Amino acid sequence: PERNSPFTPRLYALGLRRRRVTPARASVYPRLRASTNVSGPKHNPVSLATMSWITAGSSQLSTSYTNCVRLSPKYLVCSKRDGRCMTFDASAEMPRCEDEPVATEIDFYFDPMCPWAYQTSVWIRDVRTQINLDIRWRFFSLEEINRPDGKRHPWERPLAYGWTPMRIAAWLRRIDMDLCDRWYEACGRALHLEGRRFYEREVAIELLESIGAPATAWDDAIADTTTHDDVRTDHDHAVAEYGGFGVPIIVLPNGRALFGPVVVPAPTGAEALKLWEMCTVYSEITGLFEIKRPKTATDLRMIADQFHPYLASRQWATIERPAP
Repeated sequence: PERNSPFTPRLYALGLRRRRVTPARASVYPRLRASTNVSGPKHNPVSLATMSWITAGSSQLSTSYTNCVRLSPKYLVCSKRDGRCMTFDASAEMPRCEDEPVATEIDFYFDPMCPWAYQTSVWIRDVRTQINLDIRWRFFSLEEINRPDGKRHPWERPLAYGWTPMRIAAWLRRIDMDLCDRWYEACGRALHLEGRRFYEREVAIELLESIGAPATAWDDAIADTTTHDDVRTDHDHAVAEYGGFGVPIIVLPNGRALFGPVVVPAPTGAEALKLWEMCTVYSEITGLFEIKRPKTATDLRMIADQFHPYLASRQWATIERPAP
């Protein structure tokens, strides 16, 4: 900004300028110290748009303020400085380090059997590295939704390909959502990239050890019959509330559920963020239910190559339910 720019006092508020405020200017702009300890008379709030503008390109502050909350009259400036959310308390004339701004929360319904859901999970984890995103992992059973008449429910079997690993995930989720996240990631990598059957006890125990889960996680989760209830509750909710018929299902902050995105291979970086933005816009359009691109022969060959480890290792037949 120019020397006499109206943004000058806001730069003082954020500690980015150290110019001395003369008495003449003090009548126009309240005196603000350039240090993190703000003192002097109360000053005008800094809008989020202005904060984003004046910090563009700055190495001192985060360039993203999309999750900052609107401040009350008491708390005048909120910015992310050195990885912390700083709230300047004008009454105490001292900065306070508050909790990080609330993350964007989504529900992600998955079955570890599904290669499509795995690709989507790779994508959403990449998005999470770029924005403040909180993923709540939920369960959806393909074995149950596609169960032929007369066949036992997955919770009635001693071992089920997807259901049993989701019981492990439910047990881990009670401890820490991050453990559930890492377990699903490890299972997906094992089956869909390495062709290893995560539902086999020996493989599962190795994977659990690799993510730092309790040594008895597999046996304890199997012994705890209430883990059936956790999986079934998530599954039934997805069917009843969102009309779930397959995975992945993502429930966005506005409450709308999306089936998908169905994408192979999973985009990363800028492409991942573009897809996220497209999904959020898609969810806001009332009456828009489906956009689908036909797959060419070339597309199908590429997908078969991507899914080769899964196709070579699975012990079940694929059942594809059309969207209702």
